[in-house]
Amino acid sequence: MNTRVTFLLAGTRAFFSTLALLLTAVGAGAQPAMSPEVQARVAAGGRMPLIVTTHPGVDATREAVRSRGRVRRQLAPEVTAVDIDAADVELLKSNPGVAHVAVDHTVFSTADPAAASIGADQVWAGAQGLAFTGRGVGVAVIDSGVHMHPDLDTRVALRLDFTGEGVDDGYGHGTHIAGTVAGSGVSGNFQHPGVAPGAHVVSLKVLDSSGAGRTSDVIAAIEWTIKNGRQYGIRVINLSIGHPVAESYRVDPLNRSVQRAVAAGFVVVASAGNSGLTSEGGVQYGGVLAPANDPSVITVGAVDTKGTSVRSDDVIADFSARGPTAFDGFLKPDLAAPGRRLTAPTAPGSYFASTFTDRLVADASGHAGYQTLSGTSMAAAVVSGTVALMLEARPSMKPEAVKTALQFSAEFRPEWYVLAAGAGAINAPGAIEAALLLPAGAGLVTEPALKLRGNLTRYTGRESVIAGESIKWSNGLTWNDTQGGRGILWADGSQTAADVMWGNGLVWSNSELWSDGVARSNGLVWSNGLVWSNGLVWSNGLVWSNVSDID
Repeated sequence: MNTRVTFLLAGTRAFFSTLALLLTAVGAGAQPAMSPEVQARVAAGGRMPLIVTTHPGVDATREAVRSRGRVRRQLAPEVTAVDIDAADVELLKSNPGVAHVAVDHTVFSTADPAAASIGADQVWAGAQGLAFTGRGVGVAVIDSGVHMHPDLDTRVALRLDFTGEGVDDGYGHGTHIAGTVAGSGVSGNFQHPGVAPGAHVVSLKVLDSSGAGRTSDVIAAIEWTIKNGRQYGIRVINLSIGHPVAESYRVDPLNRSVQRAVAAGFVVVASAGNSGLTSEGGVQYGGVLAPANDPSVITVGAVDTKGTSVRSDDVIADFSARGPTAFDGFLKPDLAAPGRRLTAPTAPGSYFASTFTDRLVADASGHAGYQTLSGTSMAAAVVSGTVALMLEARPSMKPEAVKTALQFSAEFRPEWYVLAAGAGAINAPGAIEAALLLPAGAGLVTEPALKLRGNLTRYTGRESVIAGESIKWSNGLTWNDTQGGRGILWADGSQTAADVMWGNGLVWSNSELWSDGVARSNGLVWSNGLVWSNGLVWSNGLVWSNVSDID
């Protein structure tokens, strides 16, 4: 029986006139001052929230006021959030100091043997001779706030609110994420600890009690972290939130903010999104959210562990968003982690706790102190916790070295393919070993040209043991050329001519990547349209699906 497959690409109708444009490089000078979505909203009329970016040295707030905008928040000297009437947007577009105008999108969350299934318990126990719990490493959880749960009250270093609601978690998502990263597990007799129980959390609340927030609030939280994060020991930023991709990552204000964070030395981990299925239950591609579409972040898809610690029954969760990314055509996610039915602390009285009561789990005292949720949100938190373990083991690691170690040591299963799994499923003891062994500056760099830094060939052929099973390292890396239109798959630490994934057309099949027009049964081909192996042809159209953290 054929399975319906859909390719989801959010954005402009012009984009769909030829899918070859997906792979076209987007030059900075060619970008319009106003995104297509802004133009559509102007045509509809009314008042709208925007993010205005000015040219270097030009004050964004001043230029927004000149264009009759009401400033809500200055995010950076050259970036500001404004409310403005549609009739006045043309003033922004014609202002010579304005570089780009984007919609201030609503962002939303992308929401249990998780620690054991990735081998984190072995890392705590010092199975490799050294024990790590993430001690001394701070993780900024940019989410819906964090409730001071018994598992978290000694782990939360600071709580800040960017919504105006106060610092507590009225939605319940942020508490679950923080607990997955760094919960102690104490109130549940250590049955549900976080991946890095020695790490600490800084809660930056950007989602309100309904689970929604503004992109500008997320940017403000990221910029706060860039400016103040070192004071609180923050090394990792967890973004289990996102909004649909409406333009290239080169100009999207949220993407530019995460790029600044990575350039400042912070490891940014983002959930891919939960749009892996259409509303009819068919497989869907191209639904990765922003900022997970950015090459600089670690983008995480979800693994379904089937409720066991062994890896042999693991599959990629059906809801997990698949690449490639809209507009830029990048390979995402970067890797996958447990994301189905993870149990972590809950926030009493929150939306999740009061709405999904069947998912509540009792703590040691018999109270409903935990909740079981699913989503790439949870998978991203698992990776953030693992990164905290790695940075305790080797504090000098840079963001690109962290991504390299995670991917190089991941497990890639024969039945998986890169558009869903990236380099494979996370392997915590392997990631620690890779962090300690690989060259300190190892990583794929994109400027001025795409190349591998550090000789990885001598580290191939390694294995880890998780839950009694031998786990082979994938020895593979995936990266995207920021100059556009190219992706690279590295295998066994080296590159060959066959590693070029896409050009004018693309064929994907069971992680075998070609550009010669040869189709494979589980793959896709595109040039002026998409042809899927089950006979579905897709040239023009737009498909959306609902996002849910409940499974």
